[in-house]
Amino acid sequence: MKALFLFGFCIFIFSCSNGKKGNKSQTTKDCHIQLSNSSDPGDLSLKVTKVVALETGRDFNIGSIDKLFLNGLEIIILDNKKAKSVFWFTENGRFIKKLNAIGKGVGEYIGIRDLILNRDGSFLIYDKHLKKFLNYNTLGKYENENKVERRINSFLPLQQGGYIVERASDGNFFIERWDEEFNLIEEILKRPDYLKHYGISAEYSLKKNPLNGKISYYPPFSKAIFSFEGNKFKRLFDFTENELFPDEPFFNQNAGKHPGLLVKELQKAGYVIFLDFLENSDVLILRYFKGEEKMLTIFDKNTNKTVSFDVKDIDLGNLIFNSLSISPENEFIGFLFPFELNNRSRYDDLFDHLSSTDNLKENDNPLVVFFDVDINK
Repeated sequence: MKALFLFGFCIFIFSCSNGKKGNKSQTTKDCHIQLSNSSDPGDLSLKVTKVVALETGRDFNIGSIDKLFLNGLEIIILDNKKAKSVFWFTENGRFIKKLNAIGKGVGEYIGIRDLILNRDGSFLIYDKHLKKFLNYNTLGKYENENKVERRINSFLPLQQGGYIVERASDGNFFIERWDEEFNLIEEILKRPDYLKHYGISAEYSLKKNPLNGKISYYPPFSKAIFSFEGNKFKRLFDFTENELFPDEPFFNQNAGKHPGLLVKELQKAGYVIFLDFLENSDVLILRYFKGEEKMLTIFDKNTNKTVSFDVKDIDLGNLIFNSLSISPENEFIGFLFPFELNNRSRYDDLFDHLSSTDNLKENDNPLVVFFDVDINK
């Protein structure tokens, strides 16, 4: 399979203690990453290994992909913004079924705020409006539900039992540990007082690596990504440029502003906002906005190099930006909607993996793309 080589990036080299390439059990520690863009030449290689065109139908149109899971030979997709449904497709993209139980009764939800997939294929969803968790079996059939007093934004199961929960209440922002019955045990990540009221984009950055079960988290406006170890969060990756992140005087000056107005002030100042991340054994993908620029930074854990670029300048930048999960083969999994493929000649590597029967003109559902990304040596 041919690789796509993307040029015009910026490469920086930093000190970071890690293992050798190919050691999938390595743990990266004390990594310092720079996010600044530069005009220095560099390059990145992206290799597409598989493309799945999801079947389109009137009853199973996907408007957005908020979470994506692989369960054996099935692809499971959560669309919690438009369809408010969970969709199942075969590994070749054929539609299997969907969960759509909108309502206020038992076994129904108004919206799916978050979803976790258990190892046996059963799953648990959370409805923020009705403040309840709903349990479904491996066939996608409703089993039972648990109502809770607190509204949450996202949650993940812990190997030792219970959950890590991210929530906001009365303007304050919390990361907590809950037990199996959804009772609060403790707050596990303290934030500075001046940041407690700001959790913009927090619900998107609580992650569990499907390869090793590691839980990581980026607290909004922080200068580090944290890893959950021994019932505590520990610093995993540090960002070196303090000037890219708002400080206490900025928040004091803008205290009480509506989040929408605060975002405008953050953009004017050119700060990093809405930062999210995804990592496999070798590479860390950082996606964020710097001011109004849509940015990506790729960090190679083995060579300690980074590549940073503005997504609008890169043909397949949106594919990397839309990466949501990791395959058992250590590949990144992202997606593109057909309307984004406005210049077919720029996506030859992508189309090489599509069957001649895949008619994208009749397909509104996205392409699920498996790919590797590396920094050229």
